[in-house]
Amino acid sequence: MNNEISLEQLWKVFKAAWWKILVVTIIAAVIGAGITIIRPNKYASSTSFYINNTNTTSEYTTSSLLSAVEYLANDYVEIIHGDEMISNILQAVQQNNYKKIDEKDLTAGGIRSMISSKTTANTSIFTITVTSTNKDLAEDVCKFIQANAPATIKKIARPATEVNIYYKDGEHYFPYENQLECVSVVRAASAPAKVSPGLFTSALIAAFIGAVLSYVYFFLRKFFDTTIRSSNDIKEIINIPVLADIPDWNLNEAIPKDRDY
Repeated sequence: MNNEISLEQLWKVFKAAWWKILVVTIIAAVIGAGITIIRPNKYASSTSFYINNTNTTSEYTTSSLLSAVEYLANDYVEIIHGDEMISNILQAVQQNNYKKIDEKDLTAGGIRSMISSKTTANTSIFTITVTSTNKDLAEDVCKFIQANAPATIKKIARPATEVNIYYKDGEHYFPYENQLECVSVVRAASAPAKVSPGLFTSALIAAFIGAVLSYVYFFLRKFFDTTIRSSNDIKEIINIPVLADIPDWNLNEAIPKDRDY
């Protein structure tokens, strides 16, 4: 069989197996919708921060600045994921009585798995998103991060600033407290929004996947099938006309058993 795939071959496969593909598509859509109904919805709340300590002089190039911002954003995200922040979040949320919540969500690992981050291209802004099956928990954790992340990041990223720098007032020296936070909140925690796909969307995605996979299966089955079933198969292989077909006779039925020769 010719190894080149033509549109005619693709159409023949679909024409021969369209009803099977349709059945698989419907079954896949039903399964996708069923999973969506059974699976709990997820909600997300987000807050954004601006990185303050990226002031540069003319000796820095734009690429250097963006690289520095990326490193700082990664560092600050790791601090938010760190033990101190997670422990403080856990203590705060354990005081609330959340309805319909998995116990593993109220653990350090559960809280940490809810928190994700992303940076905005060519800016000094990064966003923290908290996702949970409980929308109240997602919102509370996000608000806690919004309120406490700047101080925690400053404490860890600038631990010696307050004690190593002094200013003189008359005859006395006083420790200078750097008021500039490492990050500033540029967008407050948003109201929790549903991020799980809807019933129709899930069914549509599942139906599409089912249709594609079933078609690929039937096409590969046909493409690698080397069995000759008719004269048309021979024409496709050797590309010459067929003069005649030899019928498949059953001689035992064609010749009477009681005939004398």
